[in-house]
Order: sequence, then structure tokens, then C-alpha cells
Amino acid sequence: MVTSVSHRVAQNYGYDRMFEHDERYVRAEEWMDAVSRLWESRELALAALRIVASPAAFLSDQHSSRRIEVCDAALT
Repeated sequence: MVTSVSHRVAQNYGYDRMFEHDERYVRAEEWMDAVSRLWESRELALAALRIVASPAAFLSDQHSSRRIEVCDAALT
């Protein structure tokens, strides 16, 4: 996984400079944990419903780590 290539990329996200190497990979791991939980919740919803009638049918997920917080997210 490539976490960044330059300070200009970090500036696109509101940071002055990119984070140090180790911090970038810790952040990337936390981000992937949050995304994986959302993917898992979507798969559970699909398995339980077999067909999806509305976006509300997807399970919402919450995830919190030191750097990332996801509240009431759902993949539709």
C-alpha cells in the first residue's frame, strides 16, 4: 500500500506536510480496519436479505480508533 508520495498530496487533505513514514502506515492500517468493517456489514446485510429493497437495508457501522472515527456509515 502506498500511503503518500509528496507533501503536495498531503496539502490536498488540509495538512501542511505528509506524516512521517511510520505514522502514515499506522493511519493506513486504521483506515483499512474501518473500511473492512463497512464491507463486512454490507455482506452481512446482503446475506440476511438476499435482495436489497432500499439503502436503509444496509447495516450501519461505527468504528473508532486513535485517528479515525466512523459514525452511522453504510455502504449502498
